[in-house]
Parts: sequence; structure tokens; C-alpha cells
Amino acid sequence: MALTPAEASRLASASAHGVLTSARRVAGHLPGNSWLGARNRYRVSTIAILEADDKGHTVQQRQLAEYIASSAPLHCCDAWSYLGRAIGCHLHGDPNAARHLAYYAELRAAIALLATQGIGIFNDRHFVIDQNAAVTRLCTKKGTHRATWDVLEAWASLPQASTALGNVLLPGGRPMSDWIASLPGGASWQPLATDWLLTMGLDLRFLSDDRDARNEASYRPMYLRQLTSLPSPEAASVAEEMWHLLEPAPPLSFDRLDRHLLRLSLEGAVRSTRGPRTLRNAAQFARLVEAAVRACVDSGSQAGLWTSFLLRSDEPDDPRTLSLAREVRQVWEPDHHVAVMARALLLLRVASGATRQLLADSGIGFDRLAFWWGPYGEGRGLWDETPAATELTNGWADFEAVLQDIRAWLDGSATSDLSYRRLLTEVPRSMTTLTNMELVGLWSLAS
Repeated sequence: MALTPAEASRLASASAHGVLTSARRVAGHLPGNSWLGARNRYRVSTIAILEADDKGHTVQQRQLAEYIASSAPLHCCDAWSYLGRAIGCHLHGDPNAARHLAYYAELRAAIALLATQGIGIFNDRHFVIDQNAAVTRLCTKKGTHRATWDVLEAWASLPQASTALGNVLLPGGRPMSDWIASLPGGASWQPLATDWLLTMGLDLRFLSDDRDARNEASYRPMYLRQLTSLPSPEAASVAEEMWHLLEPAPPLSFDRLDRHLLRLSLEGAVRSTRGPRTLRNAAQFARLVEAAVRACVDSGSQAGLWTSFLLRSDEPDDPRTLSLAREVRQVWEPDHHVAVMARALLLLRVASGATRQLLADSGIGFDRLAFWWGPYGEGRGLWDETPAATELTNGWADFEAVLQDIRAWLDGSATSDLSYRRLLTEVPRSMTTLTNMELVGLWSLAS
């Protein structure tokens, strides 16, 4: 059941500015190597204490707002961890476990994104932070899963959603909203952003359906009926493509992915404002794209590369990851879990960008959080000694080497000769490296 009118009204009061005010207070606790003050009631046994306080009308607003602000980067990195484990199951030929873990990557990414916008999702009661950093209850009696998707879907239609999305997607270092506004003819980013969230990239109906598919994978004996896994070469190619989309290009975190999202968004903007005929008219569409490139790209040499890409002269096909994110798949189809992973990746792109912006705007430099991410990375096997925040993307070299190994493995034998066992034994580093998506979460917040 969707939000009631009263709940929708409260949701509209949620404010990124309010959570920013709370994040600036969090910054004051960091010298003590802690996210929260020692007296924050919600540090431990959060759900039980919050429930008791809510029933007694004694919720400590300031402390809860700081908790919500602090939760965004933590939820975000945990979501990347779930996606990494999903890829590990995927490479083991276990689509059911991959689907289960990818769903939780979606869920935690959504909770992180909502936290950056002043919305706290808890157990069966949820809260919003308004522009004055005051906290009010949004809704109760909806569990975490149902509340997350209902709230996210309602939030997607609000003006603040398009503003957030336009600012965190940064193709070429420019906000996506700037690119769309640069199209001649007055294209508007807001309806396109809503469309992007609802249909183009993150169809929120799919996210809700993914929950039901998760239930199938988590609670039902799936192999009562005949199921098939993707062929191992296809599974390896999927992992290879996803990781290539995440290649960091400092100072940007997701330059390659954002380029593809920009191309789809420009095409969507032209289709919605001028009709599909303009999109099919090569010369007319080229003039529109060239105008946007002139407005958003400073270097002349780079402008040519951008134009070639956006007109599909270069890399004409969309990555399968982006195509699958927008397609309906049945749970028994061998690539259904890949579609769930793809949607998790897209939602994580947005959540990471919003979280990074929250940290930057609140003056929380990533190096100030080393008390958290240093031991976190050590515990996940990312390093023996905590690196400097500026060195986090250096770890890409290890991932790139594994991707080259996978490509050599795919190119070196006939497809019919390849199996999951051969993948695991002949490219063993794929398991120990490509599951470490925690590093993606960290460098996305540090860059």
C-alpha cells in the first residue's frame, strides 16, 4: 500500500538541508574517532530505544537526526559489500544466492539515498528531518522493506528528487541537469529525472518485484523445478562489464557509467520534447547534441570525443547492464539475478553520489573518517596498512589485472570448452578480487 496523503505531506517536508545541518554536527564528534556523541541514545540498541521513545513521545530529535546523517555512508558501503558478494555467487553459478544478496544491495542503497535526503528508515517506524533539522514521524507499522520502496517511489516524484539526481550524476564533471538544460529548445530536467527514476534506469516497480524474487530465493526450495544458470563465459562477461563500468577516473568516481547514463538521458530528453522523429533524424539530432557538448565541454579535442560517443559513432551499443536494468525478467530466467544486480549498481551510483555530496558539503573530509574506513578495509582484506584517502583508487590496478585475465580466459578457448569449474580454477583471482566492492564504495566517497 502506498503512502497516505498525510504521509506524503510529511515526506515532502524532508530536507537535504536539514540532514546537512545534522551532518555538520556529526563533524564535531569525529576528533573523538566516533560518528556520534557518547551520550547519543541511539548508538546502541537503536530500534528498541527508538520504539520506546516514540511511544512515550520523547524522541531525541537532535540525536536521531545525527544518527540518520551518520548512517548514509555506512549503509552505502554495506550495500556495495552486498553487491560484491552477489557477484561472487554469480561467478559460482549460484543465481539464487546472487539474487538474494543483490536485493539487499538495492535495499541498503535505497536507505542510504533516503538518509541523505532527510529520511530515516528503521524497523516499523520511520522519520523525516525537515529544513530546520526537526524530526517528525513519517509512518509506522510498515516494515523496513515495504516502507523503503513506498517512500522511495513517492520521493521520486518530488522536485527535490530531480535536484538530487541532477547534481550527483556528473558526466564529464558537469551535473546531468546542466547537460539537459543545454539542449536547444528548453528541455527540462525535472520530468526527465522522474522518468529516469521510475522507468528509464531505476523502475521502482522492479525494485519492489525484486523483493518478491528475493523471497523466492531465500525461502523456497528453488531446485524443485529445473533451473538453468548462465553459461560460464556469459557470467564472466557480465562481471567484466560491470567492473569496467565502475572504473574510477579521478577526480570522478564513475565517469564511464555516467557517460552511458548521459547518452540515454539526452536521447530521452529529445524524444520527450521533440518526438521520436527528431531522434531518428541524424543531422537534426547531431545539431542538438553538438550544442550541448559546446556548452558543457571546455576542451576542443574532448568535445569531438564526447560528440562521437553521444551520437553512437563510438561504442554504439549500450552496456548489457543498463539494458537489463530496464527489462522485465521472470525469476526462473537465467539472467534474472543479473537484472537485479544491474538495478543495485544503478541505485548505488546515485546513493554514493548523494552521500559523497553530503560529506563534502558538511566539511567532512574523507581522511577524517579514517578511524572507520581504515579498520573496515583491513577487516575486509583490502589492505594491511591504511592508505591515504587519495590512494584508494590505486587499488584499481588489481581489478584491472583480473579483468584482463578474464578476457584472456574468454578469448583463449572455445566457448563450449569453458565451465564454471575452469573459471574458478583458471582465473582464481576473480573470486578473491571481484567480490571486494567495498573498495568501490570507499573510493566513491573519497573522490
